Amino acid sequence: KPPRPLGYGAAADVPGGVLCVGGGDAARHYAECFVLGWADGALTTTPAAALPEPAAFLAAARLGGTVYAAGGAETP
Repeated sequence: KPPRPLGYGAAADVPGGVLCVGGGDAARHYAECFVLGWADGALTTTPAAALPEPAAFLAAARLGGTVYAAGGAETP
């Protein structure tokens, strides 16, 4: 299960699932990233490296083995 309700983050398809990058809620934006996956009929969440600063309203794309994130706003 995701760590909290989030919106306005970015996502990129990665081996093992979907990398969720940043995002926010009504109070703040987050730097956390995680991979949503599927195993044995259940949703899994695996922590990934965080962004250097909180961000929402950003974009992400995977090129080869690297995911790039760009843009975004640090605060709501």
